[in-house]
Amino acid sequence: LQEQDLDRDSMRLADKIQKQSDKLDFFMKELVKSSYAEQEMIAIHPEKTCVEEILNTACQMVELAAIKKKINIVLEEMGAYCFADKKWTTEALGNVLDNAVKYSPENSNITVSVILYESFVCIQVKDQGIGIREEEQGMVFERFYRSRDVSSEPGFGIGLYLAREVLSKQNGYVKIKSEIGKGTTVQLYLSRYEV
Repeated sequence: LQEQDLDRDSMRLADKIQKQSDKLDFFMKELVKSSYAEQEMIAIHPEKTCVEEILNTACQMVELAAIKKKINIVLEEMGAYCFADKKWTTEALGNVLDNAVKYSPENSNITVSVILYESFVCIQVKDQGIGIREEEQGMVFERFYRSRDVSSEPGFGIGLYLAREVLSKQNGYVKIKSEIGKGTTVQLYLSRYEV
C-alpha cells in the first residue's frame, strides 16, 4: 500500500498499518525468545564453526534497524574457527548487536571485532550508546531484567539472558564493560578451534 500513489488519508492509514505490523513482529520475536529462554529448549550442538559466518549472519539480522538510525556497523573480520553451535551462537550475537543498535544514538558506530586467545575466540561488540550503570552490569544478564534508564525502549529483558545461556552451554562466557554516556563493550568468549 505504501508504494501505491495514494491520497493523504489513505497514506496515513497505510503508515498506521505498517507501525502496527512492526509492533506485532517485535512482540512475536520477543515471545519466541522468551520460549527459547526456557533452558530445556536450548539444544546446543557445538562443532567446528567459521567465526566469520556467525558475524556476517548476525550483522545481517540488525542491518535494517541500523540503517534506519544511520548507524555504521564496522566489521573487523578474521578467519578464525571456534567450537560452537552456529545457529544459537548467531542468535546470541544477534541479541547483543540488537541491543547495541537499540541503545546507540543516530549516526554512531558499532565495531564488531575478533580477538584470538590461546584457548578462546572473543567476539567483541563495542558501541557508542548510553552505557550501563556499574551496579547494573551484572544484572543485565538476568531474565526479564530491564534498567529504568531504558524503559522507553521496547524489550522484555530476554536477549542478554539468552546470550549468556547459549554461551555457558558450550563452555563459553560473556563479559561486559560499560560507562554511562560512553558506550558499552560486550565480549562473547567461545572455545577456539585449532585448524
